[in-house]
Amino acid sequence: MSDESHHPRSAFRRWLRIAAALAAVVFAVVAALRAHEWGAVTDMIASGGYPALFVAAVISGFNLAVPIPLISFYGAIIAAGLDPWLTILIISVGMACADGLGFAIGIAAREMDTGERLARWLRTDVISRQSPWLIVGFVSLYAAFVPLPNEIIVVPLALAGVRALHILPGVLIGNVIFNGLAAWGVLQLANGH
Repeated sequence: MSDESHHPRSAFRRWLRIAAALAAVVFAVVAALRAHEWGAVTDMIASGGYPALFVAAVISGFNLAVPIPLISFYGAIIAAGLDPWLTILIISVGMACADGLGFAIGIAAREMDTGERLARWLRTDVISRQSPWLIVGFVSLYAAFVPLPNEIIVVPLALAGVRALHILPGVLIGNVIFNGLAAWGVLQLANGH
């Protein structure tokens, strides 16, 4: 039996995916730092306004599909005339809505009988009954500081039967912290500090 991971085509595809991901990150950083200088970009952002910002936040918030956070373009969004604090809040709420979609996926998958075994393994049933704020705190810290998609924890927690009331507030709090810190970082980069 041959191991397909050692095949030259598999290695090439893997490196191609890594290169594409790195190119996307570089593009996002360059665009975030220079987009305020591109009149067409800021005009497009200004014409879409807050509703378009919310839709873009929901799409980018589902990180498994779009791995570049919308807050990366904070400089361009602010240059388009949108309010800095309201921008952070709208992006955070949009991301939390995307995480709600991940939660719904976990609930749908729970119907396949794996949820109860996962709940026993994670002991989430006991934790969510005795200390629900522990889950809120964990999810908040994860969403704020772990550079991986929130769906990595939202889907399994939903699958394990943890209630939305114990997951989604934590996601929203974490998203606000993440976006606030990221916005500050983008502004520091743009100002050359």
